Amino acid sequence: MSKATLNFSPLSKKIFWGRTNDKGCSVGQQRDVTSDFLQVMEMKFPVNTSQYVSINGENKYMVLVVDLTKEVIVNGKTIQQQGGTE
Repeated sequence: MSKATLNFSPLSKKIFWGRTNDKGCSVGQQRDVTSDFLQVMEMKFPVNTSQYVSINGENKYMVLVVDLTKEVIVNGKTIQQQGGTE
């Protein structure tokens, strides 16, 4: 049985909404929701903020959202700024 879910395509670097089978493979029509997803991410993680991502009550990851004019240092290491989007 298939269920509707978000999928990421490593080939196109896009996020799709569509059905997957029980093996996690996309089936049928997929809708590109990359722009919508990024807009929701910006609402969840506002620019110039950081938030921890917890799994089973334990902080596993940190999301940093910083505008390109800011210098970012994480654990004493400067994060390289990218000149535009990828």
